[in-house]
This record gives sequence, C-alpha cells and structure tokens, in this order.
Amino acid sequence: MRLGLKGRITLALIVVNVLSVGALLAYGHWQKRQDALQEVDNRLQAVARAYGGMVPPQAANRLLAGQSRGSEYLDLAATLGDYAKNNGASRLFALAKQDGQWRYLIADASDAQITAGTHVSPLAPYPGGPAQADLALTQGHAVSERDGQRQLLLRAQGLQGETYLIGVHTPLAPAQAAIATNLAQSGVMAAAIIVVGLITSWLLGARLSRRLVRMQRQIEAMAAERNLLATLDEGQDEVGAIGRAINSLTATLRGSLASSANAARDALSRSERFHADASHASDALLRSGARLSSVSAEAQSISVAAEAAAEEAQQVHDAIDSAQHSLGESITQLFALADNVKDSNGKTEALCQQLSSVSRQVGSIDTVLATIRDIADQTNLLALNAAIEAARAGEAGRGFAVVADEVRKLSQQTEAALGRSRSSIEAIQGEIGALDAVVQGTLSHSVQIAEESARVAGSVANGSQALGESTRAVAVTRQRAEEIRSALLVTSDELSAVSRDIDDTITLAGDIARASETLKSTSLELAGEVGQFKV
Repeated sequence: MRLGLKGRITLALIVVNVLSVGALLAYGHWQKRQDALQEVDNRLQAVARAYGGMVPPQAANRLLAGQSRGSEYLDLAATLGDYAKNNGASRLFALAKQDGQWRYLIADASDAQITAGTHVSPLAPYPGGPAQADLALTQGHAVSERDGQRQLLLRAQGLQGETYLIGVHTPLAPAQAAIATNLAQSGVMAAAIIVVGLITSWLLGARLSRRLVRMQRQIEAMAAERNLLATLDEGQDEVGAIGRAINSLTATLRGSLASSANAARDALSRSERFHADASHASDALLRSGARLSSVSAEAQSISVAAEAAAEEAQQVHDAIDSAQHSLGESITQLFALADNVKDSNGKTEALCQQLSSVSRQVGSIDTVLATIRDIADQTNLLALNAAIEAARAGEAGRGFAVVADEVRKLSQQTEAALGRSRSSIEAIQGEIGALDAVVQGTLSHSVQIAEESARVAGSVANGSQALGESTRAVAVTRQRAEEIRSALLVTSDELSAVSRDIDDTITLAGDIARASETLKSTSLELAGEVGQFKV
C-alpha cells in the first residue's frame, strides 16, 4: 500500500528516532561493559600487588629455589586463599619458568583442600596457556578471558633479580550481571524514548502534512477553476517558501496570459484581414491565368501559320536553289570545257614542240650510237691484240686470255645491241613525224570549239545571276518567317512559363487561404483558451 505524505513524513521521523535511540543504547552498553572490565582489571591488579605483602621476599626466594616445604608452604597457600576469597578472586598463584616449562611456585588453597591434600604442589606444571605467560613475561602483564574467568598475569622479581609471574583469576559473572542489568534499564529507557519519539513524529508529520495538504487543495482548486488570482498561504519555513514561490509564479503567469490574450486578439484580427486578402489575390490570379491561356493559344496559332509560310518559302528556295545549282554546274562545265579546249590547244602546241624536241634528241641519240659503235670496234681490236699477247705469254697469260676473250664477246654483244637500237630509233622518228601531222590538224579544230563554249557559258551565267537574286529574295522571306516563328515560340514558352508560375501561385494562394483559415480558427481557439483564465 502506498503511504500518503503524512505517513511518509511520520515514518521517516520514526526511523530517524529509532536509529538514534538504538545507536545511543549500543554505545551505552559498550561503555558500561568497558567500565565493568576496567573495574575487574583494577581489582585483579590490586590483588596481584598484595601478593608481595602476603609472601615475604625471603619466602619468595625459597619458593623460587624450591626450598619451601611443609608447613611454611601450606601456611602461605592458606593465606593466599583467604585473601583471594575475601577480595572476589577465584585464584591467586605464582609461576616460574623452569626447563622451558611454566610451573607453580605456589597457589592459593582452602582449608578443605589442605586437609584433603588436593592443593597444588610446589613446582607442579601450569595447565594454562604458555603463550599468555610468555607475553606477560615480555610485556610485564597480560590479560585474557577463559571459561568465564578474567585472568591477569603480572611480572615480578625476587631478591636476586629472578623473574616470575603473579597470576590472579576472577569470575566475570558478577560484572556480566551488572552489565545485563544496566542493559535492561537502558532498554526500558530507550523504549520510553521511542514511544515519546513516535508521538512527537506523529504530531510533527500531522502538522507538516496538514499544511501541505491544504496547499495541495488550493492548487487543485486554482487549476480546476483556472483562477490565477488566488494566492497560497506564506510563512517563514520551507512550506511558506513554497507558497511564496508559487504566488510569484502565478503573478508572472497572469502578466504573460494578459499579454497572450492581447496578442491572440490582435492575431485574430490580422488573420481575418489576411484571409480576405488571400481570397482576393487567388481570384485575381485565376482571372490572369485564364487571359494568359487565351493569349498563349493565339500565339500557338500564329506560330503554326508562320511555320507553314516558312516551309513553303523553304520549298521555293530549294527549287530555285536547285535550278541555280544546275545552271551553275552547266556554266562551270562550259567554262571548264572552254578552259580544257584552251588548255588542250596549249598542250597540243607544247606537244608539237616536244615532238620536235624528241625528234632532235633522237637524232642526237643516233650520233651517240655511232660513237658507241666506234668504241665497240676499238674494244674488239684491243681484245684481239690482248689475245695475241696472251698466246705469246703461254701459261702465264692464260688468265689474261680468258679476260680478253670475255671483252671481245662483250664488244660483239654491244655491236649487236647498237644495231637493234638504231632500227628502233628510226621507227620512232617515223612515228613522231606521223603524230606531228595529226596534232597540227586537231589544233585548228579545238580553237573553234573553245570560242563557241565561252559564248554559251556567258549567256548561261547571265540567267544564273537572275536566279540568284530570286533565291536571295526567297531566302530573306523564309528567314523573316523563321524569325517570326522563333519569336512566337519564345513568346509562347514565356507565356507557358508565366502560366505555370501563375498556376503555382494560384495553388500557393489557395494554400495560403487555407492556412489563413486555419490560423483564424487557431486564433479563435487561443483567444477562447486564454479567456478562460481569471487574470
């Protein structure tokens, strides 16, 4: 189950109270135990120091030397027993370390023990822990608890400087009983304090929660009624500080809401004007869009007509251009024919000159051939002479004879080739003469053809010039039609772009109109919400 504010405050105070009382109770119990143990230790030390008064130094030396026997030992043991019994000690004894083992020098004994012979004998082994005895011998004293007994071992010295220990035991039951009694008394007191703390915690929790609950109800009423004029109780404590802070907040909210109300009314008025302006702008844009659509359609029609005119002008231009091109080719061919004829005349005359030159060169070749023949005859004669000289030389001129024979054969072959060349040259000279006669006849006929071709080409050139002027006129017409068409296309594109922009603007105007309507509704709602607060 979830606790309320009062329950949580009360529970927190109770927990703090219980923890505080518990801590005090625990500390008191610990302190009481320490005091009780300190009292026991003080009594043990007092009993241990009284040992020297009950056992004289000479008797102590005899005990250390193991010389005390008989009645002296029993009297000393009985004295120690009576003193221990009268001072709340359960044991009083002396120890010495011999042969590495702790042994009794003397121990208290009652009359009954002495009579029964159950008392501790001299130099009997010490049954206690040797560690505690060694610690006491080193540090001067040692305190321990064992089997409900508090034990003190105190270091002492004999007349000859011998070291021994005085031991005292006392039961812890009386001290523990006192501690338990004190704890019970402290528990009763703690319970009473807790009860008082519970009552106080409940009263404080009720007081704090009552103020907080009253403040909560006031805040809930302010929220339900939206009344910012109400104020909370103030004070000098934390709850009063909360009230002051909330009152300051509501005052700030009143100022803000008053400003918001004025702003809401102003926004409502502006949104109404804005909505009306947006509606008028949307209607005007719709009318402009319709007019632009009509103008764009007319521009499209004019563009189509201009395109048709341009196509017809292009066809006329192409026809005239084709005719002019054909005439141009004819003129070119005629002039080329005349040029070819003229060129042929020149070439024919040059050919005649070249034929004459060739004929002369052939004649000079004949002279060269005659010279070569003379050289061949002389070579043949030299070869014959060489053969004769080789025959005279015998074996030594055999190789020379072979060479001379080869030279003679070469001379004969040269002479035969010269004969054939001469025959060919004579045939060439005959053919050149016949060709020269034919060329002379062709030359006179070609001159007449060239003159006639030049005259016809001049007439055709005049007609071609007239067609060229017509072609240029048609080209100008076609170009202007194209310019009109291009201008109309650009205008149409611009009109289309403007139309699209107007469509977008119309759409945007519609969105603005809807947004203004939404703004108007929101402003009305805001004004209504703000008006619900009491400021």
